[in-house]
Amino acid sequence: MSFDALANRGEYLSAYYLAEVLPRDLKKKDEGLLARWALQENKGRETPRVGIRALRREYLVAKAELADLGDEDKRREPLRNLHTKVLERLGYRSSAAVSPREPRPVTVERAGREHQVLVAHAEPGITVIECGWAVDPDAVTDPDDAGRLLYPVELDRRDRIDAGFTLAGWLFSADQHPPRYVLILSGAVLTLADRLTWGEGRYLSVSLDAAFARNDTRAAGELDVIAALFSADSLRPPAAPALGRPPQTPGRTAPTPAAAQPSPRPRAMPSVPRHGPRPADLAARHDPETEPSRNHGPRGPQRSPRRPCRRPTRGNPRRPARHARQYRRPLGDLRTS
Repeated sequence: MSFDALANRGEYLSAYYLAEVLPRDLKKKDEGLLARWALQENKGRETPRVGIRALRREYLVAKAELADLGDEDKRREPLRNLHTKVLERLGYRSSAAVSPREPRPVTVERAGREHQVLVAHAEPGITVIECGWAVDPDAVTDPDDAGRLLYPVELDRRDRIDAGFTLAGWLFSADQHPPRYVLILSGAVLTLADRLTWGEGRYLSVSLDAAFARNDTRAAGELDVIAALFSADSLRPPAAPALGRPPQTPGRTAPTPAAAQPSPRPRAMPSVPRHGPRPADLAARHDPETEPSRNHGPRGPQRSPRRPCRRPTRGNPRRPARHARQYRRPLGDLRTS
């Protein structure tokens, strides 16, 4: 299955995962994301799967309005309204929130100095920023056109950040609590920047214009995959389980706590230490008073017979010929040569 609306820059996700693994995981019974969204929809909650389908009509109306406005200053307010709808449909902002949406100031500390940055949305781990109007994912890299920030960041009297891609890298290098994801809204293009892969030039973009033109509403189709990759439900960290309760997987029984499991049976220690016999045992074993030595017989010291040394064969590199005539000294011979 191919998704033409997605731009997988630098292979942020493998092609096999996008085409085969991700759609199969979404459709898993009782464990997939679509199954969880179905349960929430039965309770009356609007999920990102329903939201992205409802966003199609709102996008077409906003696109027609933005096409008639050639001036960038005139596009600012309709563009902000479109970005607000995108945040609401993908679950970042409640539809019951106060409208119109105003940019949110966020304090970012860099090199011991604090800076104020205006963002569209901010929560732990996720920051959303706004850029100009774009339909093609390649156009958002232009810092002078679609990649230009709606609210540039003034660092000091000389430095200023105007491009969305530059601001994403700047946020990732914050001194304290940098975001894991930065979502760049550029009209019809959404760009997902990951702090772990941004320095390698790997990120994910999607063209809502191409996706809404195809309007693939099948289960685990293109719209469902976009909702699964860019929604707040997928980017937010999972909730921590309650204390004393292990996390449970739907459809599976919880594992037995460690306190309730029987303790393992202790192994019997060997009678002989692993480091070998003690020195006292060795001394008693070779006591000359209780046991004669190996070279002492009833008539005194015995001389062991000489053992002829085997002459090495010619050409044997292991036993050189210069050692052929050397004889081993007997153990009981105390005479010096």
